[in-house]
Amino acid sequence: MHSTGNPPIAHPRVALETYRGLRAGTIVVIALIAVAQIDEYRVTGDVAQSISGSFYTSVHAIFVGALFATGTCLIIYRGNSDREDSVLNFAGFMAFFVAVVPTQPMRICAPEDPAGTGFTALPGCQDYDRVLSTGLAALVSVWVVAEVGYFAFVWRTRGFAAYTTPLRFTRLAISALLVVYFCAPVGLNDFLRLPWGEQFLDNRHNVAAILMFVGIIAVVGLNGWSARTLGLRSNAFRYLVIGVVMIVTVILVAAFHLWNEQWFPGWKFQHDLLVLEWALILEFAAFWIIQSIELWDVDTRDALPEAEPKQSVPE
Repeated sequence: MHSTGNPPIAHPRVALETYRGLRAGTIVVIALIAVAQIDEYRVTGDVAQSISGSFYTSVHAIFVGALFATGTCLIIYRGNSDREDSVLNFAGFMAFFVAVVPTQPMRICAPEDPAGTGFTALPGCQDYDRVLSTGLAALVSVWVVAEVGYFAFVWRTRGFAAYTTPLRFTRLAISALLVVYFCAPVGLNDFLRLPWGEQFLDNRHNVAAILMFVGIIAVVGLNGWSARTLGLRSNAFRYLVIGVVMIVTVILVAAFHLWNEQWFPGWKFQHDLLVLEWALILEFAAFWIIQSIELWDVDTRDALPEAEPKQSVPE
């Protein structure tokens, strides 16, 4: 726990229950998306080829709401170190962009609707560019206000130097660059005339999703390193195993995708991305549950009775 010069205050029951609810709520949000996609399959006999494709299906409201809820939980939750906290904030920030920057319209938005689903009237099918610009305008405006407000709060309570640490400055700079990228107008490539520019702008949703998953994998690894540094070897082993499994999952699914395209072009498995996304989400959920059990009664890992004195945990 960080000393602030004030007398130590025991955890109030309300604060502790709020903390536990925040952690439990993240799992509930994951369950919401799963149940919604299962119900979509039950009704239509089909499911989107990725979770992101749910933007154009009956899962639309659950998909967008769940991403905003998850992003909010990741940002509000305070990590065990400044480094973990920054990565959590970054992953949560990317979740917002995954929600408001839709993947390219799917076949379900085409004029023909052979399944008779009637999903062509969903937001995004009618005017992709307007949906994109509206979501980005709202998100970026609130982000700027939040950053200014956070800066004012830190400056007033802890001084200017507390906000301008290299870690916080790096996170802010990367976030600002990504905001510029996500908000770049569609016609920007006509001005830049880059050979890969159009594809780069068309894949903004994929970039946000990849960065979000990279962030949550990094969080798992940071927890493994933190637990190991504090002598909590059993928990460190669990976290590091989950982190390795997540990386191996990405490699295996990517290898299967390439193998499928190379050797069986006539039979292409359409849901490999969906399998990858759910595998990573469930693996992260396993990590989140284990971490919740570990930290159920404390605010940070170094407050655990069995933790060794902190020496050089990276911040």
